[in-house]
Amino acid sequence: MMNEDHEVALETLRNLRDNVVEPCITTGGGSVVKRLGDGWLAAFEAGSDACASALKIQELLSIDAAPSVRIGMHEGAVSFVDEDVFGSGVNIASRLEALAKPGGIAISDDVFVNLPKDLQASFENAGARLLKNISDPIKVWAFGGIPPTGVASDPIS
Repeated sequence: MMNEDHEVALETLRNLRDNVVEPCITTGGGSVVKRLGDGWLAAFEAGSDACASALKIQELLSIDAAPSVRIGMHEGAVSFVDEDVFGSGVNIASRLEALAKPGGIAISDDVFVNLPKDLQASFENAGARLLKNISDPIKVWAFGGIPPTGVASDPIS
């Protein structure tokens, strides 16, 4: 979008931020930890709240014919240092986001196993994947279609 019309792209991102993404995060009990241009890092106390918020975001964006976003989610250790956040929780969530299809959500098994059955039903098993710079395979669950294998991940047989 930026290559086509910089001003329209910026306005679209502001609208997405102000009317969909951040309201869904805060209404769902989360907080925005960091804004990354066209991305957000959010923290939630419960994976089920994060998952419900992510599903709501994707639902609203599909209704509005807004730009597609990818969402990745993992429960794991994080550390807040000097207004930044670090840790395996962030690294794995970032790799899962890259793995998700546009308009989709990729979550780790750590999130999935703690979801109520009604939320689990929204996801399909995408198998165990090797994620970039993550030593152990991560079992992935996907909303919006099974992500293809490729550079970001490799299936484990």
